[in-house]
Amino acid sequence: MGMNNIKKLKILWNIVRNSTKILIKTKSFQKVINSLFYDKNKLIIESPEYIDYVVMRDGSKYYMSRLINGVIQAKQDYIFDDIHKDDIVIDIGASVGGFSIPASKKQNWFMPLNL
Repeated sequence: MGMNNIKKLKILWNIVRNSTKILIKTKSFQKVINSLFYDKNKLIIESPEYIDYVVMRDGSKYYMSRLINGVIQAKQDYIFDDIHKDDIVIDIGASVGGFSIPASKKQNWFMPLNL
């Protein structure tokens, strides 16, 4: 068995062990699910109608919409290091700007399109 598979098994074992402890302690499967997705760097917003906008650590400002989770997903999915000042970037399907706003800070010419 390769080292990669051993690491995966250890991670899986930790998830099962910790989930079982939480289930025994709380008797709530929902709390087990919540614990699997807990991240101290993320905030779950259950009532976005009370929040006008969100400002990220890099200073990017996003107005609230039902698509705000796309911002977090874009920051996880894209590497912005390959965008240079002289590049021309066109974002087709810009939505709430999860890719558009950080990318626009990296170069001189940017066009977001939400078709």
